[in-house]
Amino acid sequence: MTGKDRSGIKKSLMRDMSVILSDDEARFEKLAGYLDALPDSFPDLDKYGFALLYVFDRQRQREQDRGSAGITWEHKSMDERKLTAYSIGIATETVDRGKEYALSVFVHEAAHVLTGNEGHTELFGIVLDGLLSRCAEAGLDLERLQYPEQAPETAPEPPRAPGDPEIPGAGQKPAQSL
Repeated sequence: MTGKDRSGIKKSLMRDMSVILSDDEARFEKLAGYLDALPDSFPDLDKYGFALLYVFDRQRQREQDRGSAGITWEHKSMDERKLTAYSIGIATETVDRGKEYALSVFVHEAAHVLTGNEGHTELFGIVLDGLLSRCAEAGLDLERLQYPEQAPETAPEPPRAPGDPEIPGAGQKPAQSL
């Protein structure tokens, strides 16, 4: 993947997918530092077409992408090479939540790259579990995050003492998704 390819992917993200990249270089550097903790046995994603890592601010995205902690995009080249490349975006809020959470989101998105971004299929689950197992063997305690379609339609009602007023927003679907 050339620098020109990466530049084209970045432009496509902004033009075609309406992604607004974060210009906060410090967050990107923090994320890159977190990724250094991945085990040596973690797959070389470049061999699978991983081309670009970026950070985005969820609040500045289009409505349907605002709930994403991380996202994987598939890019197909329009030239004779017919390359398929992938970009992974990690939300600024994800980076701010700390190393373990940011790595959990990245590993989830990496499983999409390794499976060709086909969604949350059975194969995806197997690959994700394998990646999390490699991380655990290296001493990283990462969690297997729920897929958006696994999130409950309604959040459980919080316990209330008799006579307590109802809490606004209780029982609504969580806004967070991968």
